[in-house]
Amino acid sequence: MDALDQLLNDSAPTTWKTIIASVFYYTTLPVVVSFTTTLNILLVIFSPVIYLLSYITHVLLLPLSVLGKLEVWTSAMKINIGV
Repeated sequence: MDALDQLLNDSAPTTWKTIIASVFYYTTLPVVVSFTTTLNILLVIFSPVIYLLSYITHVLLLPLSVLGKLEVWTSAMKINIGV
């Protein structure tokens, strides 16, 4: 901070930049804290739903993985047979 003050010819250790930064930080702090608290509460409430949806997604994608394995198996059989 001292080098920046020397470049800008500010001799006082507490400049207007640090005061503005402190005021901005402390005025936005309640907004940030309330936002993160609300987000954490929503995540706790909806975590069972997210967990169940992940299982439902895995079950719904199971036929596609089986079909994908069959496709690889049949193409490998075609190569071995020479078709």
